[in-house]
Amino acid sequence: MRAGSAATESGAFFSLDLYAARVDMVDVNEHSAGTCRRTRRGRWSHWAGSLAVLVAICSARVYGGTSAEWRYWQAEQGLGDSYIESVSRTPDGLFWAVHADVASLSRFDGRDWVKIPSPFLHNQFDSLDGHNGWIFGANTLQHLQDAKWSAFDLPKAKNYKILRVLDLGNSQALVLFSNRLARFSASTQTLEPLSVAPPDSKLDGFVSLVRALDGSVWIVGNHGVARFSYGPSATAPYSWKEYPTDRLGMETLSSPIAGQGADLFLTGTERATRRRVALWLCQG
Repeated sequence: MRAGSAATESGAFFSLDLYAARVDMVDVNEHSAGTCRRTRRGRWSHWAGSLAVLVAICSARVYGGTSAEWRYWQAEQGLGDSYIESVSRTPDGLFWAVHADVASLSRFDGRDWVKIPSPFLHNQFDSLDGHNGWIFGANTLQHLQDAKWSAFDLPKAKNYKILRVLDLGNSQALVLFSNRLARFSASTQTLEPLSVAPPDSKLDGFVSLVRALDGSVWIVGNHGVARFSYGPSATAPYSWKEYPTDRLGMETLSSPIAGQGADLFLTGTERATRRRVALWLCQG
């Protein structure tokens, strides 16, 4: 792996080549202490060459075990089905598993799986309170409230293609489209655009989002990321801070994972080499 860095106006991005033969790892102890300083081995140490390890690095609490203590779950251990299309972790620490063509949503509290009857679901489920929440499929928003499901169809137009949805509480959802953010209310069945990105935004369209550990939201665009903060149910006051990636020569940003503090992990493609790399936005 090959590491590199580039400073922005208010932070620094670090990149790691995922396909190079040499392995330079990230020092987990340095990162977990909330620092971004260089060590003798550089900023990168102790990665095992797999991007999946980012999930462990950025989790608020990580519990490790020896090889003899690994646990595995399938339908026999309480999952709705052994096939899992997506997994999401919500702010309360619960994990949610979506099973696609099996009408069940699985919730994991660290000890037991609970199967929740559902329609056929795709994409990631998001919940603020551990019981109610939102998911989407194609141009349909699906809402779980008090163990009952409701579906809300949006217009089948190009600019209404849903990219991600987050639970805002009070039967409301934050909906990401390629060119805007919006708030949807299940009670009024209305979709309200949110004017939060500045007119001179450098992101050039949106591709994904992920909730940060402090409740703010990371918005991933084509040319960078932005940190978006808001009041209850996505009301004002709003805060929008961008971190462009143009100086890194990156494109096709995806797979964001929120870390501790103001850290963010994601992947991108180098324009010059077409190599896929891991990116770390360190402390904003």
